[in-house]
Amino acid sequence: MANRKHLALLKMGVEAWNTWRAKHREIRPDFSRANLVAASLSGAYLDHANFHGANLEKAALERTDLRGAILSAANLRQASLSGALLTSSMLCGADLRQTTLSEADLDWTSFNWANLSETNLAGASLHGADFRDANLQGIHLRGADVQEGNLMGTDLRKADLEGISLRRAKLIGANLFGVNLSGADLREAQLMGADLTGANLSRANLFRANLSGARLKRSNLSETVLREAQLVRAKVSFAILEHADLRGANLREADIGQVLARGVLLTGDSSNEVHLQGTYHSCIVMHGVNLSGADLREVNFSGVNLRQANLSGANLSRADMRGVDLCGANLSRADMREAKLMQANLVGTNLQEAWLSGVDLSRSDLRRGDFTRADLYLADLSGTDLRGAHLSGADLRGADLSRAQLQETDLSGTNLSGAIRSETTPHEETSTTNLY
Repeated sequence: MANRKHLALLKMGVEAWNTWRAKHREIRPDFSRANLVAASLSGAYLDHANFHGANLEKAALERTDLRGAILSAANLRQASLSGALLTSSMLCGADLRQTTLSEADLDWTSFNWANLSETNLAGASLHGADFRDANLQGIHLRGADVQEGNLMGTDLRKADLEGISLRRAKLIGANLFGVNLSGADLREAQLMGADLTGANLSRANLFRANLSGARLKRSNLSETVLREAQLVRAKVSFAILEHADLRGANLREADIGQVLARGVLLTGDSSNEVHLQGTYHSCIVMHGVNLSGADLREVNFSGVNLRQANLSGANLSRADMRGVDLCGANLSRADMREAKLMQANLVGTNLQEAWLSGVDLSRSDLRRGDFTRADLYLADLSGTDLRGAHLSGADLRGADLSRAQLQETDLSGTNLSGAIRSETTPHEETSTTNLY
């Protein structure tokens, strides 16, 4: 129960209370279970006070000092705490429905089991705050700072999180269905298994965030930074990835079928690789995508539009690229050993110094392609259209060139030892060095 002396002093007004409190800093006021409905306490020094189970409904607590206060199980419904200091306070099980906490300092505050439905926390500082098991439906956190906050398993449906900072926050298994996270800072956030279906993440920063197993179906990821993000087994189908930055991202076994990805950037290098091993990519438009240096081993790209894409130095060994449109793409120095490229469109494609040993290119359109110094050892080029292609210095040992069209093809310096050349149709002016 509340201390009667403390309660009487508080009811004398903020000025009288603050004067007394300044002289008795060692005392921890006790207002537990007190009835303070609609009390006017703005600017009061109430740090480390005990308000457990107190009724503060509709109370005015603007700019009040409540640092380290115990407010567990308190009723703060519709109270006004704008600009209040609540650092390291205890709000477990508190009723904060429709409470105003905008611009308040709530760093390292505990909200476990609290009801924050429709609570206004816009612009509040919530660094390291613990929201586990709290009701956050319809909460307003626009522009709030929740860095390193713990929101594991929370329900944030219908929440307004635009421009929020959730850097290094724990959102494992959180329900963020349809949430507005546009422009949010989610760098290094833990979002494993989170439900982000239909969420708006446009212009959000998810650098090094862990989204393994997350559901991102139909989400808006346009202009989103996903550099070095973990998206292992994530479900990203039907999402919008226009102009997204996925450099160094790991999409191993992810489902990104039917993604709209125009202008997406997936660059990688020796220290910053994109991993898409085993990923499913049905019906994707990736016109002009930059996948240079990416790890794309065993990826299913069948039917994908990769016109003018940059895949230089990429690892595409054993990838399924049947029917892929690679017109004008850059595949120089790419590793495509044992890849499937049947009926692919490689018109004008740059394959200089590419590794294509054992590749199945049968019936592909290779007109004007540049295969200078490419490794085509044992490649299947049967039925291909190589008119106007450059194969100078290429290794075609044991390659199958049966029924290939070779009009105006440059074969100067090519090694054709053991190649199958039956029914080929080289033009009479074609360079045929080492042809026989």
